[in-house]
Amino acid sequence: MKDKMKKSICLLITGFLLYPHQTFAQSVHLNHNQMLEDIDSLQSKIYRYCSFLPLLEQRTNISISTIFEQLRQKVTSNTSTAGFADIVWQHLNILQDGHSGIVNSSRVKWVTSSNYYLAPVGNVSLSDTLHANNYVSLTADSVFSAARSGIRAKYLNGKYYNMRPFTFNQTPVKLGEEITAINGVNIHHFIQEYCTQIYALEWDSECKQWFSDYFMLSLPKMGLKKFSLTIGGREVVIDSDSLVHNLERERYQPFPYSPRLMLIDSSILYVCMPTMMNAQWYIQEIRRIYRTGIEKVIFDLRGNSGGDDSVWWMILSALVKQPLNYRYYVGMNDHETLRMAVSAFGDFEKRDNILTVSRERTIKPDNATLGFDGHIYIFQDRYTYSAASAFVSAAMQNKERFTVIGEPSRLFSGYSFPAILFSLPNSKLVYSLAFSTDLTGGKENPFMDKVDILIKDNIDEYIEKLFDYDSFSEEYLTKKDRLIKYVRDLQSNHQKNFFCNK
Repeated sequence: MKDKMKKSICLLITGFLLYPHQTFAQSVHLNHNQMLEDIDSLQSKIYRYCSFLPLLEQRTNISISTIFEQLRQKVTSNTSTAGFADIVWQHLNILQDGHSGIVNSSRVKWVTSSNYYLAPVGNVSLSDTLHANNYVSLTADSVFSAARSGIRAKYLNGKYYNMRPFTFNQTPVKLGEEITAINGVNIHHFIQEYCTQIYALEWDSECKQWFSDYFMLSLPKMGLKKFSLTIGGREVVIDSDSLVHNLERERYQPFPYSPRLMLIDSSILYVCMPTMMNAQWYIQEIRRIYRTGIEKVIFDLRGNSGGDDSVWWMILSALVKQPLNYRYYVGMNDHETLRMAVSAFGDFEKRDNILTVSRERTIKPDNATLGFDGHIYIFQDRYTYSAASAFVSAAMQNKERFTVIGEPSRLFSGYSFPAILFSLPNSKLVYSLAFSTDLTGGKENPFMDKVDILIKDNIDEYIEKLFDYDSFSEEYLTKKDRLIKYVRDLQSNHQKNFFCNK
């Protein structure tokens, strides 16, 4: 379902960090009524199309209608264009969906110039490129330009930690010291109170709370250019306009930037996939290093935010001995335009006021298959998403052949359709909106965020990955990676089942 068009949007979550935006036009000048009309249009589209709103409220215990009313009240006669764009961004931010956000002109050009099957559901046109980049620059870009202190935090297992050592008042602020408060307010209470405004907002399903590794980027936009953090039990004052003293930056990144394939112990094939792209390259490399005697295959999808579904289909087809069956089962709100747009993808059925689209699918071994008949392990972390989590969805339906190991996803995961693009009537701000939900998890896994085997980093392990080791080097993977150690230690399917049932 997420076909080749996904190549354009697979890095939506991280795209705001990487895309070099430029402003090609000045902002549209709006009066108070025009802003309210646009907010009403935005909220109407969200209510109309976002079928996952009840799940979002169930998962996070929030009221979307209450939050939307509060955001609407922020629009006053003194609201600037930048302030208005930020309010729109807050609406999309709280949806907790990596496919929903304010989009740039390239996305608009692609949708309007290609045969995008969801284009008729939206309302964008080529003229909407005029202001698109400017609105992105007023939201995502401004976050980074306003936060220059250089310090970073990491949320792990319910706590925040300082991730870059520095000096304050000639006293070292050490790596890994716990951050417990912002301006004297408990940090968890602060994040919950201002959740719509927090950049890179995530949800912790275990601790049942909002969090963000990048909360400090949001503070200047909230009027907190200067703020205090309680770090290691003492107050540290941060000026967002100034780099802190003696800052020590991390030496390594915790995510892979290039694919890697290798044999481990001559019996495990390890395949690291940073994105779901370039299927033929993976197939060629797998065939090159594959050997008789391989008993296990690992697909490492940690940090993989998506791409093209056909990539993992084609790789499995070239690898496995037996056909792989799974079900595509997606829910959406019932609208005629959506029915027409996705009618080729499956059979429709109405269930609990949700329109479902389903189809049984089979991945057949190709003529040159390697004939692998062993167990496949998928590694995921909280950033695994989109086409990568669609792979996970298929695997979770075949537990006799697959085991998913790692962290729960921070977002609703699994299969879904790509997003629809809309333009607001007065401001001409363009945004993407997700509308569908993977229903294969049923009542046991309604958010499609679970794993079979839970293995997470602790703070010491995470610090190692930033300052001591390239965590995707052969040395680290074979000697220290706990997920790989788990797979190596499983000597038989009997032992695997024993551990899974513990």
